[in-house]
Amino acid sequence: MSAKAISGSTIQNSAKCLVVFEFSALKVLITDATTKLSAGGNVCDLAPNIEIPAGSSGTGVTTETKELLISTGLTVIAVPENYKEIVSVQGKSTSGNFFSNISGYKVDGRIITIPQSYTQVKVTYIISLIKEKPVEAKQADTNEEEEEVSIVTTNVTAKDTSFDGLIAKFRKDIESAPSSKDVSKDIANINTAIASIGSPEFKAQQEKDFATWQTEYKKLKADPLNYKPVVTKTGETVKATTIEATVTKETKTDKDGFTYTETKRVTSSDAGLTHRTKDNFIDLVKIDTAKEVLDGLDSTKYPDWYETIQEVIEFYDPATNIAEIDLNPYNQPILNITSFEYVSILRKGLVDPVTRVVQPSGIVEEELETISNKTRQSTTYYRYALGNKLKFENIAGLPLDPFTDPDIFAITISYKTMDKIDPNYSG
Repeated sequence: MSAKAISGSTIQNSAKCLVVFEFSALKVLITDATTKLSAGGNVCDLAPNIEIPAGSSGTGVTTETKELLISTGLTVIAVPENYKEIVSVQGKSTSGNFFSNISGYKVDGRIITIPQSYTQVKVTYIISLIKEKPVEAKQADTNEEEEEVSIVTTNVTAKDTSFDGLIAKFRKDIESAPSSKDVSKDIANINTAIASIGSPEFKAQQEKDFATWQTEYKKLKADPLNYKPVVTKTGETVKATTIEATVTKETKTDKDGFTYTETKRVTSSDAGLTHRTKDNFIDLVKIDTAKEVLDGLDSTKYPDWYETIQEVIEFYDPATNIAEIDLNPYNQPILNITSFEYVSILRKGLVDPVTRVVQPSGIVEEELETISNKTRQSTTYYRYALGNKLKFENIAGLPLDPFTDPDIFAITISYKTMDKIDPNYSG
């Protein structure tokens, strides 16, 4: 019978048969269960793929509360088993005697990220005692019906991709940190994140990439002056040199296990320059608006944007006021900003207010300009101000805070600095 030949009465009769069949099956199940209980049997025998531990059988208890105690001081914690619910995440500091609730922690599968490190962290969670056990497969006596292939597929690498972003964040924190900062916890967090990756191939690639990065990081720590020497427009390399009479070298091992040579010297250079270029990033998010955007976004139609907004919420620093942004968050004594790579904002909306182009995803990305170098009309411009500050203004040059716009929810700033080395630099 063709699809066109199926009548309305046929469809109705089929639906009635299905309802009668399901009701009959339910009656049989209830009857069998009643008989089983009357004879003193175990009603769970009716579901052969369900298994309950012997100690809990017949008690009515189907869950168990467990506690995980971590004493490593990390900010990334892996729960060792599948769970039904996270009850609480608590921390205890060095000076404290009691655990207190940690607010602002994030959960991604079995990985919990907390906003700061504690001497001890206690995670209370609930597991299910009811386990599904494998049931012997039975051979079908007829060929299966041909099934239409779904156009929707499960993104099995979504969680591993989130680990990729987490690892990148820790690496960025290490690279942008001043030399005086202890980065051992960031290194440990990277190892924890890599160990939690599910895909063997993806884990192997991350381990390889991390090993390569560690090699480069050792070179940077061993000789920060000449790791990335400055090249002039004529192609000449400006390499820092030292006065041999004042050089002392000592081999040391830091807390991360990296071996490096500490050189104390008076520094000069072939061309009178001792600078090193460095990339800097500042990422800020208006959390409530970003979550609203994520809730309204169709992940099946716009998976890339969905993943991007997830990472923005997870990794960007929360902020409510960005009228003035400090470009020297680590309070370096000398900060020489040479250029801005980009200042980009994310806003919600179906139409780009600048280009008037329709954005079906409902997310608009705009790269801001300065008024003096503008190539198009916009509502927001940025300006570099004294004191290593970034400020914003409208077309009339009046100051404004982009986050007062209810549609703008994130900003990313990329800029380059030239680290200037004092002629009497020691280190």
